[in-house]
Amino acid sequence: MYSPQITMAFSSFWRFCAIAVGTLVASTVSLRAPNVSTMSFEGVRFSVGSVAWAQRSGGRAGGGSFRSSPSRPSSPSRPSSPSRPTTPSRPTSPSRPSYGGGGSVVVPVPVGPPPVYYPGGGYRTAPYPTTTVTNDGSGWIVGLVILLLLGSVGMPMVMAFIRALGRGSTAGGATGSNELDNNIFTISKVQVALLAQARPIQAELNQLASVLDTGTEQGLAQLMQESVLSLLRSPENWSHALVSSETVKGFEKADALFTNLSVAERSKYTVETLTNVGGRKLSKAFNPNAEKGPASYIVVTLLVGTAHDRPIFAPVHNVQELQQALQKLASIPSEYLKVFEVIWTPQDSGDILTYDELLAQYPDMVQL
Repeated sequence: MYSPQITMAFSSFWRFCAIAVGTLVASTVSLRAPNVSTMSFEGVRFSVGSVAWAQRSGGRAGGGSFRSSPSRPSSPSRPSSPSRPTTPSRPTSPSRPSYGGGGSVVVPVPVGPPPVYYPGGGYRTAPYPTTTVTNDGSGWIVGLVILLLLGSVGMPMVMAFIRALGRGSTAGGATGSNELDNNIFTISKVQVALLAQARPIQAELNQLASVLDTGTEQGLAQLMQESVLSLLRSPENWSHALVSSETVKGFEKADALFTNLSVAERSKYTVETLTNVGGRKLSKAFNPNAEKGPASYIVVTLLVGTAHDRPIFAPVHNVQELQQALQKLASIPSEYLKVFEVIWTPQDSGDILTYDELLAQYPDMVQL
């Protein structure tokens, strides 16, 4: 016979084993049961994965550089002025005669007035003429009055002049020439998704990329203006949008940020079928997939780098805000434009962008 303590220990041990076995069996049965939600989630993941590898065409056009302003031609070099004839050296003045001998210079010292002969008194030396100034104590009062008059009249004029200088320096720092040369840049992105009914904008962008010389300041400015106008003419087809703006300091950071945005957009299609960057044009053949279904959307992305010292765009949430952003983009002064690119997909007339592809590749866009 076992003692009561041993009996209780064995009882606790078997109870623990029974609980562990029951838990294991319950977990096994739960894991092997069919799960409808899990099956649905796996289906969604498979669909998104297939969209990420869909074949799609894209176009790209632009140019410019942050290191030089394309819209400010360099001033021609001034012709070198003819050498001026050398001025003949002036003749040295003759040495002054020395007084005395032995090379020493005698400096004449003024003496008093000559003696005057007085009858009966011999010669006497007349004293120097003197001027006597009397001070009755009223001079400081006159000086104080003059000082007060100058202060009451002059101080307001000085303060007004200082305020005018302050306003001028503030205005110059905001929109003056300093903003163009202070090595601060703003990179902005305006992205618009349009319904497939806006097929004419696809043809317009293809035409602009084919004929414009984006290596010149005129061609780059015209590309930006015409791209914005093409979007502004189709507000009824806008479906989604994304607008962002960021300011950086330095050429390297500006180049890196703009390049990252451009590469991120270009990686969303598989074949760049039409390019015109810096005046260099290139086209590639593309075989569209006829089994993808009807066309649904066209996405146009505008990337612009300017000399502004602060972000120039705020996020948009509706058609009115997007329209204001596009109008503001079109009104950027030419001297502020540094770099510009327009990227659109699909580019090929037979290619399509479906709704699932839009959600998968552009998840940050806001529905208007």
